[in-house]
Amino acid sequence: MPTLTGLKRRLRQTIKPSPVDHFMREVHGWTSYEQLEFLTQQVRSLPDNSVIVEVGVWHGRSALAMAEACRGTSKHVYAIDPWQNYSAEVDGAGYDGEGIIRNSGLDSFDDVLETFKSHIQAFSLTRYVTPMRTTGVDAASHWTERADFVFIDANHAFEGVFGDVTAWAPLAPTICGDDWDFTGGGTDRSVERAVRTFLSDNAKWQLTLPAPNTWMIKR
Repeated sequence: MPTLTGLKRRLRQTIKPSPVDHFMREVHGWTSYEQLEFLTQQVRSLPDNSVIVEVGVWHGRSALAMAEACRGTSKHVYAIDPWQNYSAEVDGAGYDGEGIIRNSGLDSFDDVLETFKSHIQAFSLTRYVTPMRTTGVDAASHWTERADFVFIDANHAFEGVFGDVTAWAPLAPTICGDDWDFTGGGTDRSVERAVRTFLSDNAKWQLTLPAPNTWMIKR
Protein backbone atom coordinates (compact mmCIF):
# COMPACT_ATOMS: atom_id res chain seq x y z
CA MET A 1 0.00 0.00 0.00
CA PRO A 2 1.51 3.40 -0.97
CA THR A 3 2.67 5.61 1.91
CA LEU A 4 1.51 9.19 2.33
CA THR A 5 5.04 10.35 1.48
CA GLY A 6 4.99 8.25 -1.66
CA LEU A 7 1.62 9.58 -2.73
CA LYS A 8 2.74 13.19 -2.16
CA ARG A 9 5.89 12.57 -4.19
CA ARG A 10 3.92 11.01 -7.04
CA LEU A 11 1.54 13.99 -7.10
CA ARG A 12 4.43 16.47 -7.15
CA GLN A 13 6.21 14.46 -9.86
CA THR A 14 3.11 14.73 -12.01
CA ILE A 15 2.39 18.42 -11.42
CA LYS A 16 5.87 19.90 -11.10
CA PRO A 17 8.69 17.37 -11.55
CA SER A 18 12.07 18.30 -10.05
CA PRO A 19 15.46 17.70 -11.71
CA VAL A 20 15.81 14.57 -9.54
CA ASP A 21 12.51 13.31 -10.98
CA HIS A 22 13.87 13.79 -14.51
CA PHE A 23 17.12 11.96 -13.73
CA MET A 24 15.24 9.05 -12.15
CA ARG A 25 12.99 8.77 -15.19
CA GLU A 26 15.41 9.46 -18.03
CA VAL A 27 18.83 8.16 -16.90
CA HIS A 28 19.45 4.43 -16.47
CA GLY A 29 20.93 3.47 -13.12
CA TRP A 30 20.37 2.08 -9.64
CA THR A 31 20.73 5.15 -7.42
CA SER A 32 17.53 5.65 -5.43
CA TYR A 33 15.42 8.78 -5.26
CA GLU A 34 16.31 9.27 -1.59
CA GLN A 35 20.00 8.94 -2.32
CA LEU A 36 19.87 11.46 -5.17
CA GLU A 37 18.11 13.92 -2.88
CA PHE A 38 20.77 13.40 -0.22
CA LEU A 39 23.63 13.89 -2.69
CA THR A 40 22.13 17.07 -4.14
CA GLN A 41 21.64 18.47 -0.64
CA GLN A 42 25.26 17.70 0.22
CA VAL A 43 26.55 19.44 -2.91
CA ARG A 44 24.34 22.47 -2.36
CA SER A 45 25.71 22.81 1.19
CA LEU A 46 29.31 23.00 -0.03
CA PRO A 47 31.03 26.39 -0.45
CA ASP A 48 31.31 27.91 -3.90
CA ASN A 49 34.28 26.67 -5.97
CA SER A 50 34.03 23.23 -4.32
CA VAL A 51 35.25 20.19 -6.23
CA ILE A 52 33.06 17.07 -6.23
CA VAL A 53 34.30 13.68 -7.39
CA GLU A 54 32.28 10.62 -8.33
CA VAL A 55 34.05 7.27 -8.72
CA GLY A 56 31.90 4.85 -10.71
CA VAL A 57 29.54 6.62 -13.09
CA TRP A 58 27.74 4.26 -15.53
CA HIS A 59 25.12 6.40 -17.37
CA GLY A 60 25.65 9.21 -14.86
CA ARG A 61 22.42 9.44 -12.86
CA SER A 62 24.07 10.54 -9.59
CA ALA A 63 26.84 12.55 -11.30
CA LEU A 64 24.21 14.51 -13.22
CA ALA A 65 22.16 15.12 -10.07
CA MET A 66 25.22 16.48 -8.27
CA ALA A 67 26.12 18.60 -11.31
CA GLU A 68 22.60 20.02 -11.33
CA ALA A 69 23.16 21.04 -7.69
CA CYS A 70 26.20 23.00 -8.93
CA ARG A 71 24.15 25.04 -11.40
CA GLY A 72 24.65 28.79 -10.99
CA THR A 73 27.84 28.29 -8.95
CA SER A 74 31.53 27.66 -9.57
CA LYS A 75 31.31 24.13 -8.13
CA HIS A 76 32.27 21.28 -10.44
CA VAL A 77 31.85 17.50 -10.65
CA TYR A 78 34.55 15.17 -11.99
CA ALA A 79 32.93 11.89 -13.08
CA ILE A 80 35.51 9.09 -13.01
CA ASP A 81 34.97 5.68 -14.60
CA PRO A 82 37.13 3.48 -16.88
CA TRP A 83 34.06 2.58 -18.97
CA GLN A 84 35.64 -0.71 -19.92
CA ASN A 85 34.64 -4.36 -19.86
CA TYR A 86 35.16 -6.38 -16.68
CA SER A 87 34.56 -9.83 -15.27
CA ALA A 88 32.19 -10.79 -12.47
CA GLU A 89 35.23 -11.28 -10.23
CA VAL A 90 36.51 -7.77 -10.89
CA ASP A 91 33.07 -6.21 -10.50
CA GLY A 92 32.47 -7.77 -7.10
CA ALA A 93 28.73 -7.82 -7.75
CA GLY A 94 28.63 -11.07 -9.69
CA TYR A 95 27.89 -9.35 -13.01
CA ASP A 96 30.10 -9.40 -16.08
CA GLY A 97 30.44 -6.28 -18.16
CA GLU A 98 28.99 -7.74 -21.34
CA GLY A 99 25.86 -8.90 -19.54
CA ILE A 100 25.16 -5.60 -17.86
CA ILE A 101 25.73 -3.76 -21.14
CA ARG A 102 23.19 -5.98 -22.92
CA ASN A 103 20.67 -5.44 -20.13
CA SER A 104 20.95 -1.68 -20.62
CA GLY A 105 20.20 -1.95 -24.34
CA LEU A 106 23.68 -0.88 -25.51
CA ASP A 107 26.53 -2.67 -27.27
CA SER A 108 29.71 -1.49 -25.54
CA PHE A 109 31.15 0.63 -22.77
CA ASP A 110 32.04 3.20 -25.43
CA ASP A 111 28.28 3.50 -25.95
CA VAL A 112 27.75 3.95 -22.20
CA LEU A 113 30.24 6.81 -22.11
CA GLU A 114 28.64 8.43 -25.14
CA THR A 115 25.25 8.08 -23.50
CA PHE A 116 26.55 9.85 -20.41
CA LYS A 117 27.99 12.63 -22.56
CA SER A 118 24.67 12.98 -24.38
CA HIS A 119 22.90 13.35 -21.02
CA ILE A 120 25.36 16.07 -20.01
CA GLN A 121 24.45 18.03 -23.13
CA ALA A 122 20.72 17.31 -22.95
CA PHE A 123 20.52 18.64 -19.39
CA SER A 124 22.80 21.62 -20.22
CA LEU A 125 25.39 20.60 -17.63
CA THR A 126 28.59 20.79 -19.70
CA ARG A 127 29.89 23.65 -17.54
CA TYR A 128 29.44 21.64 -14.34
CA VAL A 129 30.65 18.10 -15.03
CA THR A 130 33.75 16.58 -16.63
CA PRO A 131 34.01 12.85 -17.51
CA MET A 132 37.38 11.23 -16.78
CA ARG A 133 37.99 7.81 -18.35
CA THR A 134 40.21 6.13 -15.76
CA THR A 135 39.94 4.21 -12.51
CA GLY A 136 39.38 5.90 -9.17
CA VAL A 137 42.75 4.78 -7.83
CA ASP A 138 44.65 5.98 -10.91
CA ALA A 139 42.82 9.31 -10.87
CA ALA A 140 43.65 9.83 -7.19
CA SER A 141 47.33 9.04 -7.77
CA HIS A 142 47.57 11.91 -10.29
CA TRP A 143 45.13 14.30 -8.62
CA THR A 144 46.29 17.92 -8.41
CA GLU A 145 42.97 19.60 -7.55
CA ARG A 146 41.57 19.61 -4.06
CA ALA A 147 38.52 17.38 -3.56
CA ASP A 148 35.80 18.56 -1.19
CA PHE A 149 33.35 15.68 -1.52
CA VAL A 150 33.87 12.20 -3.02
CA PHE A 151 31.09 9.75 -3.86
CA ILE A 152 32.19 6.14 -4.47
CA ASP A 153 29.99 3.69 -6.39
CA ALA A 154 32.43 1.63 -8.42
CA ASN A 155 33.91 -1.86 -7.96
CA HIS A 156 31.96 -3.46 -5.07
CA ALA A 157 34.53 -6.14 -4.22
CA PHE A 158 36.23 -5.63 -0.85
CA GLU A 159 39.56 -4.84 -2.50
CA GLY A 160 37.97 -2.37 -4.91
CA VAL A 161 36.11 -0.40 -2.24
CA PHE A 162 39.05 -0.41 0.16
CA GLY A 163 41.38 0.72 -2.63
CA ASP A 164 39.15 3.62 -3.67
CA VAL A 165 38.58 4.80 -0.08
CA THR A 166 42.27 4.56 0.78
CA ALA A 167 43.28 6.40 -2.40
CA TRP A 168 40.91 9.35 -1.87
CA ALA A 169 41.14 9.69 1.92
CA PRO A 170 44.28 11.90 1.82
CA LEU A 171 42.59 14.18 -0.74
CA ALA A 172 39.11 14.86 0.66
CA PRO A 173 37.56 15.57 4.08
CA THR A 174 34.32 13.76 3.21
CA ILE A 175 33.86 10.46 1.38
CA CYS A 176 30.44 9.02 0.73
CA GLY A 177 29.38 5.81 -0.97
CA ASP A 178 26.58 3.59 -2.17
CA ASP A 179 25.48 0.04 -1.32
CA TRP A 180 26.31 -0.17 2.39
CA ASP A 181 24.05 -3.25 2.55
CA PHE A 182 25.52 -4.85 -0.57
CA THR A 183 25.59 -8.67 -0.57
CA GLY A 184 25.72 -9.35 -4.33
CA GLY A 185 27.82 -12.01 -5.97
CA GLY A 186 27.95 -14.11 -2.82
CA THR A 187 29.99 -11.47 -0.99
CA ASP A 188 29.72 -10.93 2.74
CA ARG A 189 28.74 -7.23 2.91
CA SER A 190 31.95 -6.33 1.08
CA VAL A 191 31.29 -2.57 0.99
CA GLU A 192 30.65 -2.33 4.73
CA ARG A 193 33.64 -4.55 5.53
CA ALA A 194 35.95 -2.42 3.38
CA VAL A 195 34.81 0.83 5.01
CA ARG A 196 35.04 -0.59 8.52
CA THR A 197 38.49 -2.00 7.78
CA PHE A 198 39.63 1.45 6.69
CA LEU A 199 38.14 3.00 9.84
CA SER A 200 39.88 0.48 12.09
CA ASP A 201 43.23 1.90 10.94
CA ASN A 202 42.10 5.54 10.70
CA ALA A 203 40.48 6.58 13.97
CA LYS A 204 40.15 10.25 13.01
CA TRP A 205 37.44 9.36 10.47
CA GLN A 206 33.83 9.15 11.70
CA LEU A 207 31.11 7.03 10.10
CA THR A 208 27.45 7.94 9.59
CA LEU A 209 24.67 6.29 7.55
CA PRO A 210 22.83 9.42 6.36
CA ALA A 211 20.45 7.95 3.75
CA PRO A 212 19.12 4.52 2.75
CA ASN A 213 21.96 2.19 1.76
CA THR A 214 24.41 5.12 1.94
CA TRP A 215 27.55 5.52 4.04
CA MET A 216 29.63 8.62 4.75
CA ILE A 217 32.93 9.11 6.53
CA LYS A 218 34.34 12.48 7.58
CA ARG A 219 37.52 13.69 9.23
